[in-house]
Amino acid sequence: MKLFHENEKIDGLCEDDGRVRATLRYRDHELEDGLGVVRNVLVSVCDVCDQTIGIPHQSTPAIRDARQRAVASVELNLPAIYVDMIDAAVFRVDPESNAEMRKRVLVYYLARYVREEDRMHELNAILTKDVGARPGMPTRRLSFKFSVSAVKLLEAAMARTGLNRTDLTKALIAKIGEDLIEPASPPLLPELSLLAQVLKA
Repeated sequence: MKLFHENEKIDGLCEDDGRVRATLRYRDHELEDGLGVVRNVLVSVCDVCDQTIGIPHQSTPAIRDARQRAVASVELNLPAIYVDMIDAAVFRVDPESNAEMRKRVLVYYLARYVREEDRMHELNAILTKDVGARPGMPTRRLSFKFSVSAVKLLEAAMARTGLNRTDLTKALIAKIGEDLIEPASPPLLPELSLLAQVLKA
């Protein structure tokens, strides 16, 4: 594997200028879709127009990491019982956890359902379960900062279930309550408790 160096000359392909000579330089690289900027990363720069035209392999991990850290806000207003349920489940997973653990448990369930697509119908079915929501019940806001990868999971689950974001979240929380609150000894509890400890390390 070749290690590229600053100011090294290489051949490149520029969208505006075709085949060109390019120079490797450290500069800020803007992620696509305005998701953020990676500071001082080595890129190949067109010698004709001075635009970034390529990424050497050694810069890929830093750019991938920045893309994964890019966040999208997800905000929902739900009947208060749903927030109570996710908080009770999170407390059972880790009594010392904070509100951030809500997101981690939700994403854990999202990932499981996207991976096990044949079980996705469970989310549609559980929406009809009586979890104690009543007309006139106060609403509470759930607010998350989701990574790009988490948003992709959310969108995949929405596409496969046909549920909107609010109903999908309600279904996930109902399933979390069924799995982690109702049983005396939840089968998933040891795994999630271990995950919580790792994430706090």
